Amino acid sequence: MIFALILLFVTVAVLMAVLSPLIGIDGSALGRFRFDRAVYRDQLAEIEREVARGLIAPKDADAARREIERRLLQAESRDGADSQPAAKPRKALALGLAGTVVVVAFLL
Repeated sequence: MIFALILLFVTVAVLMAVLSPLIGIDGSALGRFRFDRAVYRDQLAEIEREVARGLIAPKDADAARREIERRLLQAESRDGADSQPAAKPRKALALGLAGTVVVVAFLL
């Protein structure tokens, strides 16, 4: 009985370690998009400070500002589009794999 409980705990630990990236427990993708947006906003503020100090010409600042705003918009669209739809299929795959491992373990 003790051996069966040990095997159960080991199986659960291995499943958690292997399937946690599929389930998305860490949420790193969403955190990455938030980090990107924060960096781009900081870059926009830095351009404004450099223009105020006279380190960048206004024409060059406008070009840099447009590029950073384009990247910011792209990061915001990725945040809403890429992070949400992929969650359900990955969770279903993780649950299917977990169920298969448990069934095969009990059959063995």
